[in-house]
Amino acid sequence: MQTRFLSNLILILVLNLLVKPLYLLGIDAEVQSRVGTEIYGTYFGLINLSFLLNFFLDFGITNYNVRQVAQKGNLFSDHFSGLLSLRIILSAAYMLILLGVGILLGYGKEQLFILAFLGINQAMAAFLLFFRSNLSGLHLFKQDSILSVLDRILLIGLVGALLFLPSMNGHFEIEWFVYAQTFSYGTAALVSFILVKKNIQSVLLSWDPKFWTKILKASAPFALLTLTMMAYHRSDGIMLERLLDDQGNEAGIYARGYRFFEAASMVAYLFAVLLLPMFSRAIERKENVTPLVNLSFRILFAGAWTIGVSCFFLSDSILASIYDDLIPQTSQVFQLLMLGFVAYSTTYIFGTLITAHGSMKLLNLISLVGVIVNIALNFWLIPTHGAYGSAMATLITQGLAALIQFGAAFRLFKMKVDYKVLIGTIIFTILLWIFGTSIDLVGTELKIQLPALLIAGILLAALTGLFPIKAFLSLLKQRES
Repeated sequence: MQTRFLSNLILILVLNLLVKPLYLLGIDAEVQSRVGTEIYGTYFGLINLSFLLNFFLDFGITNYNVRQVAQKGNLFSDHFSGLLSLRIILSAAYMLILLGVGILLGYGKEQLFILAFLGINQAMAAFLLFFRSNLSGLHLFKQDSILSVLDRILLIGLVGALLFLPSMNGHFEIEWFVYAQTFSYGTAALVSFILVKKNIQSVLLSWDPKFWTKILKASAPFALLTLTMMAYHRSDGIMLERLLDDQGNEAGIYARGYRFFEAASMVAYLFAVLLLPMFSRAIERKENVTPLVNLSFRILFAGAWTIGVSCFFLSDSILASIYDDLIPQTSQVFQLLMLGFVAYSTTYIFGTLITAHGSMKLLNLISLVGVIVNIALNFWLIPTHGAYGSAMATLITQGLAALIQFGAAFRLFKMKVDYKVLIGTIIFTILLWIFGTSIDLVGTELKIQLPALLIAGILLAALTGLFPIKAFLSLLKQRES
């Protein structure tokens, strides 16, 4: 199981590391530079609203479906048509709710028009995730890996052409960015549907309220988790844009730092994509999940802490390499968000494990605590500290949620602390922080500092036992034989 995890992890990481950071830090960042901080800040609030209400669109069906298909693959064909029909109905309901909330929040006609297209994009993305959840549940990880980057590849090509073609003369509208997303998500969803269809006999939309009721009841805990998770991940941008009368300026500043948080989180999320079906199947077969938990934690934490430390100490240089008009406050926001990312990344291990176990009441309770803490801190800090206060709220919330999930998972599975891993983690954390401080004090060009920190992270992870050298060597030997 560990070897298969590593094999699929390498494939999905390579694909996503090549594509998603390029999209967020190249294309998305350039869009903000072209349209301006305030216009992008308004867009940032709108897209976060569309993400927040995603609860009504997905209703937890994606995570529920991965777990069910992984554990009971024989039900896949029987359930697919019914679930597809249900998703169409939920998409229509989501659009009505999204626009209704937009009106209640006081958005104008132009903003509501953009919000409507962002809602369509979310619906297309939800269909894409649903189709991918079936492939992942069937352990067709290679196909799922390719689909995980297809929409971004299309966006890079399409938006990149609009941004950099000489005939455009540097002109760009935020609406073009939204329309390009619609095309990309729609195309990727269609391709994923075709791949899924190969694994079932027929797809017929059906009207079956009893089946839908059964599914909605079963997925309701997953739906609540989606709502609470989105609430404390996406409320920041909305609250910044609505609470402050600055035409979206502080939201735009926050978006500049959050873009890196999102890029790193997309890579960390891939662990959850692989681990949920693996954990689910292992638990169903009563297999010991501790070795896989240890392995995935060691790899993910080593990578996350290396990224976090690099971004913290090299914040000014990294931001200057992306944005021409660097706003001083952005660096401080960026630093806090990337430390928050380190804590957030671990939830993709322990939160996924709790989800696979089916202990949704526990996970929802933890997420609810996160929502209350995050929103309360934002209401307190945003009026006086703006984007910096919101970033501080994110760091505190992510750290608290990570600690609680870690303790809950260990207690739920009665796992014992591996002191060798614990000591190695502590030593790695301290030594890399010291190295980061040294790099910052010495001062040199980013093209030297950043590779030095990344290499130091890899070497220290190997020396402290976090990087699984033996497991990778074993994997290479299997591929050669």
